[in-house]
Amino acid sequence: MAGVVVDRRILFRAALLLGATSVIVAQNHASGDCTPSQEDRALTQQLVAAGRMLDLQVHDHVILGRDVYSFAERGELR
Repeated sequence: MAGVVVDRRILFRAALLLGATSVIVAQNHASGDCTPSQEDRALTQQLVAAGRMLDLQVHDHVILGRDVYSFAERGELR
């Protein structure tokens, strides 16, 4: 399984520069299986926490594959 390191500062930079108050984060799973890994779940928690610190709401984190997995739809944004 391949992983990608996400720098939350870079991810939120454009939103902050544009004066955004919220974001939706999306990623793809090249395998086509949109089931989140433990790393995806940990990333989601980190993004939500970082967003809170920046007063930037994370409305959703979606994973795209053959289907779509939405953390918000499943009540997994904390």
